[in-house]
Amino acid sequence: MMYGVQVSRKLMGALLLEAESSGDTFVPVHGLIDIGEPFNGKVGLEDVSKVRFLCFPDRAKADLMDYVNEAWVGILNHYGLPTDGEQFPRKPTQHLYLLDELMRLPELAGVSTIAYPVETRVGISRLVTVYDYDAIVSLKPMAVDDIRLAY
Repeated sequence: MMYGVQVSRKLMGALLLEAESSGDTFVPVHGLIDIGEPFNGKVGLEDVSKVRFLCFPDRAKADLMDYVNEAWVGILNHYGLPTDGEQFPRKPTQHLYLLDELMRLPELAGVSTIAYPVETRVGISRLVTVYDYDAIVSLKPMAVDDIRLAY
């Protein structure tokens, strides 16, 4: 799922245009996810046990991002993948298919939803993955007329 109004508008606009040009229909879906009590400020490593939602890099402290990056590089090394210049979760990664491995870390056990940067053909956007399906409160199709797009 895409996350965030500002970072998603350009990508949604590109997807809408692509669908229209190929004769397909683009139907965005609005999701409401229960992320528990809001956390004031950025989340640090000492705060992870208090939250169910992590938003990288905007709402995370440096110590948490350093910890996640070190674990991420370890995962990539385990699979024999290159790690030079790997800055996830500060920057997008080409290996998001390994995100489940990261979420198995004991320190992240209480996290049900994670938002992270991704590189798209229209620039950096943000996606969200929900690991606790019971946290999904609703999913509703939206009318394209309801969306403000950036072209």
